[in-house]
Amino acid sequence: MITTPPDTSELWRRSAQPSGVLRYSRLNALCITFFTVVLAACTPSVSPSEASALSKELRPLLNEMCGRGGAVSRAQWPDTLAALDPENVLIRREGLYARTSAFMASEWGVFVACRPGDQFPGSDSDPSYHAVAEDVYTYYVAG
Repeated sequence: MITTPPDTSELWRRSAQPSGVLRYSRLNALCITFFTVVLAACTPSVSPSEASALSKELRPLLNEMCGRGGAVSRAQWPDTLAALDPENVLIRREGLYARTSAFMASEWGVFVACRPGDQFPGSDSDPSYHAVAEDVYTYYVAG
């Protein structure tokens, strides 16, 4: 009597399917990658030469408004600030915040210090600052 071996192709196909754990870890990795790319895209890009020009053009406005603070209307924006296309510009005691993007409670933008030479915390704080020029930084607020 001749017997045929059992068909194992269906069994092999099932075992080749990723397990639920593997499927979820792939989904998590995809989500993390997606949000990393999105968040990186939110960080403004300012070259040192652009930062120097921005600082120079903003100095009269900073000298006028740093003591009292407040919102800065579009009509007051110099060309270098307008080129960043900020969503909002606000002057606080420490300097000018030009918010270029926001997501939920987080925000990114460019910061120009009221007093050149002031030091600001690095990336280990909230908000975190990354120096671009002497008094110009990109910033991130985690919220």
